[in-house]
Amino acid sequence: MRRLIAILGTVLVLLTPSASDAGKHPHALVLVHAAPYSTSVGSCAALEAMVTDCGSAAAQVGTSETDVLIGVYVFQDAALDPAPQEPGDPGLHLLGIDWGIHYDTADLSLAWTLCGDLDLPTDGVNPEGSPYPAWPLPGSGNSVVWVEVQRGEVVLVGFFRATVYGPGTLTISGHPVTQWGLQVLDDELYFDPVSAAGYAGLGGAVGMNPCPTPVKNTSWGRIKSQYGR
Repeated sequence: MRRLIAILGTVLVLLTPSASDAGKHPHALVLVHAAPYSTSVGSCAALEAMVTDCGSAAAQVGTSETDVLIGVYVFQDAALDPAPQEPGDPGLHLLGIDWGIHYDTADLSLAWTLCGDLDLPTDGVNPEGSPYPAWPLPGSGNSVVWVEVQRGEVVLVGFFRATVYGPGTLTISGHPVTQWGLQVLDDELYFDPVSAAGYAGLGGAVGMNPCPTPVKNTSWGRIKSQYGR
């Protein structure tokens, strides 16, 4: 019962208009990882183990792959400046995410598997106006929550099994109902907009993940150390 209450509390926060206060995820990204389907990798545990940092997420597969798994991950590089509310403790403090998807149904069809504790997808019903597409159709959205705070640099939200008909992309976008864009919720119930999101390239199309570019240390002390001075 306590677990259910905790989940429902987080869901209510995700459905409440976002506060202006900065949270613990100023550098959060959403990554995608595409891999040919097999029974050995078709699980949350397997896909979680495949991506340990931004560089290990493969955003595209080859032209011949028609049965593909696409994992969706939240990432925050712990090497970046620590979150302002908790100095010295960088990385993720994740409780939830609002997000959506876009793709062309002529190129692929999707089936969804949740790896969080609960999700609240759009169901094709909107009593206040035009219905939003049911998840996981193009233009649909989902809110995913966890009971326990998710830590580390990478957290798997869930994955799609895609049947690919031709070259195309699966793009991660903002939630269509909340209209707050793509955002994550931390363990103090503050929201941050996601800095950037990747897109999966299928059927030979190009994909991309917005991995941070390492910054070289070009200080005078660093240069002198390279020459033993």
